[in-house]
Amino acid sequence: MFHRLNGRALILVALLALASPAFAAEGVNVRTSVEGGYARILFTWAEPVSYTARIEQGVIVVKFDRPFGIDARGIADDLSDVVSQVRQDADGRTLRFALKRRNVTLFEQQVGPLVALDILPPGFKGQTAALPKPAPILETPPEVTNPDKLEVVKVRSWPHADFSRIVFDFKREVDYTFALQDGKLSIIFAWPMKPDFGRLAMEPMPWVRDPQWSLVGDTLRVDLSVDPSAGLHHFRDGTKIAFDIRAPSGNGRSVSVTAPESKLAPPSISPTAPAVAAQEPIAEPAAPKPEPPRESKPATPPPVGTDAASIAPPKQPDAVPPPSAAETVPSPKEDQRAALAQAKPEVGEEGAAHPPPAAATDAAAAAEAPIATKPETNKAQVQSVTGGVQLSLPFEAPVAGAVFRRGDKLWLVFDRPVTFDLSAIDRRFFSTIERAEQVPSEDATIILLKLGGPVLPTLTESGSKWTLVLGERVKSPSAPILLSRDARAAGPSQVRANLAKPSRVIPVTDPEAGDTLIVVTGDGPAQGLVAQRRFVELALLSSTHGLAVQPLADDLEVKLGTAEAIITAKRGLTLSSGSVPQSPAISDGVRSVEFPGYMDFGRWDISPRNFVKQRQALLQEEGRPEADLLAARFSLARFYLAYGMAPEALGALRLLAQEDESAALDPAFAAARGLANYLLGRLDEAKADLSSEALVDDPHAALWRGLVAAEMEDWASARRNLSQGEKYIGRYPAPWQARLRVASAKAALAVNDVEGVDAALSQLPHDNVPRALALEARLLRGMMLEKLGRNTDALGIYREVANSGYRPLAVRGAFAELDLRNRTGSLSNKDAIEQLERLRFQWRGDASELAVLRKLAALQVAEGDVRNGLLTMRSAVQNFSKLPAARAMADDMAKTFEDLFLNGKADTMPAIQALGLYYDFKELTPVGRLGDDMIRKLADRLISVDLLGQAAELLQHQVDNRLDGVAKASVAARLAVVYLLDRKPQKALNAIRSTRQTLLPDELLFERRLLEARALAELKQYDAALDIIEGMEDERATRLRADIYWASRNWAAAATKLEALLATGWQKAEPLTPDERFDVMRAAVSFSLADDKEGLARLRQTFGPKMTESEDAAAFTVVTESIDRQGVNFRELARRIASVDTLEQFMSSFRKEHGVPEPEPPTN
Repeated sequence: MFHRLNGRALILVALLALASPAFAAEGVNVRTSVEGGYARILFTWAEPVSYTARIEQGVIVVKFDRPFGIDARGIADDLSDVVSQVRQDADGRTLRFALKRRNVTLFEQQVGPLVALDILPPGFKGQTAALPKPAPILETPPEVTNPDKLEVVKVRSWPHADFSRIVFDFKREVDYTFALQDGKLSIIFAWPMKPDFGRLAMEPMPWVRDPQWSLVGDTLRVDLSVDPSAGLHHFRDGTKIAFDIRAPSGNGRSVSVTAPESKLAPPSISPTAPAVAAQEPIAEPAAPKPEPPRESKPATPPPVGTDAASIAPPKQPDAVPPPSAAETVPSPKEDQRAALAQAKPEVGEEGAAHPPPAAATDAAAAAEAPIATKPETNKAQVQSVTGGVQLSLPFEAPVAGAVFRRGDKLWLVFDRPVTFDLSAIDRRFFSTIERAEQVPSEDATIILLKLGGPVLPTLTESGSKWTLVLGERVKSPSAPILLSRDARAAGPSQVRANLAKPSRVIPVTDPEAGDTLIVVTGDGPAQGLVAQRRFVELALLSSTHGLAVQPLADDLEVKLGTAEAIITAKRGLTLSSGSVPQSPAISDGVRSVEFPGYMDFGRWDISPRNFVKQRQALLQEEGRPEADLLAARFSLARFYLAYGMAPEALGALRLLAQEDESAALDPAFAAARGLANYLLGRLDEAKADLSSEALVDDPHAALWRGLVAAEMEDWASARRNLSQGEKYIGRYPAPWQARLRVASAKAALAVNDVEGVDAALSQLPHDNVPRALALEARLLRGMMLEKLGRNTDALGIYREVANSGYRPLAVRGAFAELDLRNRTGSLSNKDAIEQLERLRFQWRGDASELAVLRKLAALQVAEGDVRNGLLTMRSAVQNFSKLPAARAMADDMAKTFEDLFLNGKADTMPAIQALGLYYDFKELTPVGRLGDDMIRKLADRLISVDLLGQAAELLQHQVDNRLDGVAKASVAARLAVVYLLDRKPQKALNAIRSTRQTLLPDELLFERRLLEARALAELKQYDAALDIIEGMEDERATRLRADIYWASRNWAAAATKLEALLATGWQKAEPLTPDERFDVMRAAVSFSLADDKEGLARLRQTFGPKMTESEDAAAFTVVTESIDRQGVNFRELARRIASVDTLEQFMSSFRKEHGVPEPEPPTN
């Protein structure tokens, strides 16, 4: 594992004297480090370089495009934990690193001349450090020759609870300056662009309004009206520039301006107000004096879309008028500085500096006073390691500690107070550590870790650093703390714990339980209490290191002795004589057994007539005063297991564990409890007991694990474990042999191992086999014959089992016969369904019923009865949720649902029926993209039959509950299309406005603005609609403007836009389309109603020939007559054309963009 940190830099300067004659080596700076769980090699070249890197047979091969010199031995020494050798090829361009481990991963990064190669260990889950980004290169502003062709800069705006944010979304880094005075914010950007104020103009935000812009030379000037009492904050985020207009603070007309700490050198110009064309220049304040040092630095500017606090300036005396707030945010480009300087007026006497206010002077003096420094906070280090998470706590000097668990919290207590920064324990490690917190303490360090699941801690000490590893296994177990009773005849009774290096006794309060624990810390190495011990006056918690005492009496006392901790009370502890059991002590009889998993069932002559006599003898043995109580109770538990009495066996084991908790750690105890849980059907508990590390190599425990795995249908595990213990099966009585052989046959059958099935069944005992197992073995033989293609023989065995009269197996035999006949075609699906409906009620509650229901559901779906098929599956999955086959059936349900609504099978149903089926089983809708596609397809189906309301309901649910980000904005646009088609413009408007967000793709943002404008137009808010699409110039925006002008009876503007839409269509060879002819007719009507004779004549001249050849020739003649000759026919035709709804024509493009289907033609 990578753990060593090496910060040494290898400055490799290739000298010509050392260079090969074949090449001239270049000087390269190489740094190596091994930290954060991975190794890094960083090459810094003078100029960017091309390279390739790969791993070949345990060797990293890196080849650059030009030669360089290198100290290969130095790098090998620094990376000795990772590589065994570093060699440079003769060409001077290739490096080879021989890895010590072959299963590592290579992660590459390159930024300009920097190349980083990170060698990641197996299972690495952390994050590698990113290379620094190169400084941006600013461009030279273009010369403005045609203002109409200016590039458009997007202006995003949205309100927050206590500020309104405006973001100028430049595509490059642009210098800017601003001035704020008397409710006017003026900003000058050193780049000529046209701002898109569509949204800001349409939806004024609190404390800011009236956006205006103009060009001043080669710069852009923006003017905004703001609340005179509002505050201002501004910052950069990449190429974006943001201004936050703060809510007024209520303290008169004072203005608070804050800005981020700039990382760029200040420009060589003083901050002045920008020039305002044809207006009085905005006065500027004098250049402020540098502020004295503050106790804390300004906060790092937040990214666009987040809040940032403003810092109010000191209040100035009334005698001095408040200056305007002006500030320049610099950029290193000199020509941009010059552009800004040219855009500003000369400063006259009005710009003279004001004397600093008294309050500011006092603040400066106060700032010069010495500031008390806080002690440095130690930073916890956390990283992913193989099989767990490693937490390191570095101290300045060695400290003693204790680590113990209480509930779901792991306590870390150290006997010196240090504050730790635990921020590194973030959501990456949530599955192991849900939360980390430090409990305040004046004389100790107390850290609580809320664990995310069952993990095993390993604690090590190295100098002044303690390292805790939380994983699936203990890497190095703690030495045990041994306890002894000291029940004295004279003096108080005590409990002694042999803690090798005790340090301090520290009382700590549990913040959740409210009680006080007594913690004994100790120096390393780790020494802990394996299991909890409970006495009358106290409980000792299990620990990884140190001792944790939970007092149960008021006068408890803990003292430290030489290499021990002593626990007592004023009147002594209530103790029995003897020693405290330190490790499992179930019996000598248990320990004399060859394997702890072995159950010596042959020890008892198992028969009903012997049961009472044998149990009585065991109970009498348990009651003898001199008896080994633990051994007696364990023998009783095994006796119950021999007779198959699992509940009684568990009860005896539970009493044993209550007497001594350490008994539960004995592998023989775990094996007995696991087998009892298996017999009770508690398979998860049985698997956990039988999988303990002490039983992994035990062949008898492997047999019990095999039985559990077979019940859980984990066939690979069943075969592996049963094979491991196969040669010991003969040691058990015939009933247990039969159980194990049948399990082996089932596991072999599951993987089509016919020979394995036959071998297992051939070794079945001939006598004393329970009838159920004999019938199951017979059924398995029939299934084996079916695998071999001997269907007639198999059917004979199935009928034999079905007629046995033993219902649990008879149902399975009947089902096997029905299934085989149906699959071979001798029984139709319809007849099979009828028989299955009867069979399902003959045996209930186990895997047999589930198999019948699964077959029934499959046949129902195949016969087109999808609803009943899904209902059958749902019932089975709910009633048998713990069975493995139920999980497979749940997958069948999901697949059936996907086939219906993703793969088109529901298209054959009536739309209403499909919708009802979807709502009845909508919980089957998959998460993520598939589910979203499913809802979209169903909505399309509803739209195609004009069920727009139902389609909108589906999409609205998707927007409200399933989606976020760009996907949500995209589906909301689709929803708006449906609402507009359904003539519900207000809902369409709400769909767009309720899903606004920043950083949407340009095309999606464009479409959403068009839809918002169309909804406003449908609501007859024509001016607002035009404001939304200001600056948008494509064909759809032009058509929308034409529609808005047409609807608002602005005939001159409508005619202009319609003529622009038609463009040069009159020159094409093919005839005009119906939509084009309609636009020509509308343009003619608009020119006529606008009394534009020239426009009408131009339209006749250009489109007259095309229209004369069309079916609209007569109508075109009427609408293009001279205006002074137009009469009744024109007015009637104009009325008819004006009554035509343009919405459907406009929405046709959105149908194509969003895949919204056209309505299906009505069926007779």
